[in-house]
Amino acid sequence: MLNFVKHFGIKYFRGIFSRDNLANAITKECGIVNLDSKIGPGTDWVCYKNIDNYCEHFDSFGLKMPTDIQKYMATCGKQIVYSGDEIQDRISVLCRCWCLYYLLERQKGRSILQTLHNSEFDLSDQSVNHRFIKNYFKIV
Repeated sequence: MLNFVKHFGIKYFRGIFSRDNLANAITKECGIVNLDSKIGPGTDWVCYKNIDNYCEHFDSFGLKMPTDIQKYMATCGKQIVYSGDEIQDRISVLCRCWCLYYLLERQKGRSILQTLHNSEFDLSDQSVNHRFIKNYFKIV
């Protein structure tokens, strides 16, 4: 995963963490978090971004932000924004790809709404979005 971050040149990338292994305070950064504990096998991957006027959280399943991530993000003192839209197919295991997509598109200057509501997404048929993310990264 870190190789992809380096390959794509994602700026201000702090790292990849488990939800119980976050730093004490957030800085000007972005990162990827696994929602499992550091000793667990891994579950859903989400990402965050604290670079602009507010702090952003992204989960392609649109799940509620876990309390420990919310507490970490709150240390920036900014408004925290996130989307509850489910864009990832429930049977998909590509949540890490969705995190990279989000961070790349936001780095390109696309707004949160442009990134989360891409005209190629279908909020009623996530299999369309699954094909989109596979094509975006050319995954077989």
